[in-house]
Amino acid sequence: MIEIVKFYFLKNCSLFMELSELVKIDQRDEASVLSEIENRVQELLDKDPALLFSYMYRLDVEEQELKQILSTSSESGLATLLAKAIWERQKKRLQWKKNVQVKDLGEEWSF
Repeated sequence: MIEIVKFYFLKNCSLFMELSELVKIDQRDEASVLSEIENRVQELLDKDPALLFSYMYRLDVEEQELKQILSTSSESGLATLLAKAIWERQKKRLQWKKNVQVKDLGEEWSF
């Protein structure tokens, strides 16, 4: 099992929303989450590709990776590859958050 942040899709607000707690997801569950991401990516490809790529930017998926996917994949496999890129980026992001300690900037910077 790997620790990841669980994400839930929101059809009208954003691609997905991060929950505060960590959950353990085994390979079977990870495949299920990846499938949900793929379905949402396909929906956005069909209805609003500009919004999808806006999300990809906000999710910080590497531009080079996106260019590679877009230039080498067929239309039928595009949603799968984009979903995998999103999923892998989110796992890297979580790992980064676990490994990097951020210094408290003091009360004047708190919201």
